[in-house]
Amino acid sequence: MSPFGPGANLGAMPTVLGSASHPQFERFRDLTSRMRDLVLIEGIVARPFSDPALPYFAALSDESREEMLRHFEIFLLIVSRASYEGLDISKSTRRLSLDFLREADLQPAPDLLEHLEDDDHLAAYNHRQQIVFLTPNHFRLMSYSIEDLYCRPWPMLFQRSEQIEKVLVSRALEFGRGLHTKTLVHSDVPPHLLTEINGPERRTGTAQSKVYSPVFRNGRPAGFVAVNRARLSPS
Repeated sequence: MSPFGPGANLGAMPTVLGSASHPQFERFRDLTSRMRDLVLIEGIVARPFSDPALPYFAALSDESREEMLRHFEIFLLIVSRASYEGLDISKSTRRLSLDFLREADLQPAPDLLEHLEDDDHLAAYNHRQQIVFLTPNHFRLMSYSIEDLYCRPWPMLFQRSEQIEKVLVSRALEFGRGLHTKTLVHSDVPPHLLTEINGPERRTGTAQSKVYSPVFRNGRPAGFVAVNRARLSPS
């Protein structure tokens, strides 16, 4: 999964609409704008949103919006801390991922670190298939906004081999249901092309899905992480 994975919010999206002046919307604009400014220091371009009315954020349930904001605050905190310490946030996947999981009170599978390298792309999802975290090196790969990446179903954003899509989505659903308690290595999934369907720049990249690995809260399944190797194709 992750931007170079099958998808978040795989079920039907709710149609709950909210006021653009609602505090949740103001928090979203503030947090994503602060993230944009923070990663720009590292030469990374992150677009907070395309439409100030935040239509995709509005389409989430109130509970999903609140959970997303809480996790995005943690995301901003750990990236700020790493940047202050002088770390290259594009190549600090292990540190940032473990910091996020700890701050979010989530525990990774014991063998996750065996499969995780600092230039990997990691994204974390809750049991509802909603993204809760992604490493900032994702922003180097895609032209979609943060709102797109966090609030829209991934199959609507990216196009890839139908066969690979089916395999990864099926496994993602199993992890979302808590059916796996150990890391699953995708040894049968080859590197493949992934293309933005309607991103502003219609970017294409090559993705290698490495593993899905469960995360836990108080000993109970609480979602999973997807780890990928990915690179942007020359324009």
